[in-house]
Amino acid sequence: DENTFVRMYAAESLGLMEVEKSVPVLVEQFDATDPNLRQYVIKGLSHFPNVFEAKAVVIQGTRDEHWRVRQDAIRTAKDNDNKDAVPYLIYRAKNDSEKLIKEESLAAIAALNTQEGNDFLIEQLQDKKVADGTKKKIVEVLLKEDHAGEKEIIEIAKAVVTDDKRKDFRYAIGREMAKNYKSSYDEVTAMYLQSKDATTISVGLDMYKQKKPLELQAD
Repeated sequence: DENTFVRMYAAESLGLMEVEKSVPVLVEQFDATDPNLRQYVIKGLSHFPNVFEAKAVVIQGTRDEHWRVRQDAIRTAKDNDNKDAVPYLIYRAKNDSEKLIKEESLAAIAALNTQEGNDFLIEQLQDKKVADGTKKKIVEVLLKEDHAGEKEIIEIAKAVVTDDKRKDFRYAIGREMAKNYKSSYDEVTAMYLQSKDATTISVGLDMYKQKKPLELQAD
C-alpha cells in the first residue's frame, strides 16, 4: 500500500541484501500493474542468479509489454549467464519493436556464447535480407566477445571493401577490427589500405596502427 517509489526501492533493496527467502516476495510482486515496480523487481531478482524462481521471472521479463522491464531482464540474463534465456533473446532480436531492445538482445546473445545463439548471429550476418545497420551491431558484439563469427566477418569485410554501396558497413567493420585487432585481420587491413576511398584508407591506417604494436610485442 506504500508509495510506488518506496515499493520500487524496497524491491531493489531486498535483492541487495541477498536473503534468499525474499525471492518469493519479489516473484509475487512481478504481477504488479506498474511497470516501474516490475522493473525494480527484476533488479532485485538479479542478485539471485542461481535461484530457479528468480531466473524464471527474469526470462518472463524479457517478454514484458514495457521496454524498460525487457531491457533490465535482458541485461540481467546476460550478467547472470542465464543461458536458458537465449531462445527468448533471439525472439527479441528478431521481433522487438524497439531498436534498443534488439541491440541489447544481440549483445546478450553474443555474451552468453551458446551454440544456438552463435549460429543465429552468424545466420543473421549472412542473410541478405538483414539490414546492414543490424549487421554492424552483430559484428561489434561478435568481435568484442570473440567466441564465434571471426571467419565469417573476415569474408564479409573482403566482400564490402570493394562495394561502394556498402561503405558505411565497410567502415564499421574496420573500426571494430581496429578495436579488437588480430593477426588474422592482416589481409583485410591490406585491402583497406589499397582502396581508392579516402575514408576506407583512413580506417585501414587505424587498423594498421593496432597491428604494428602487436608485431613488436611478439618480437
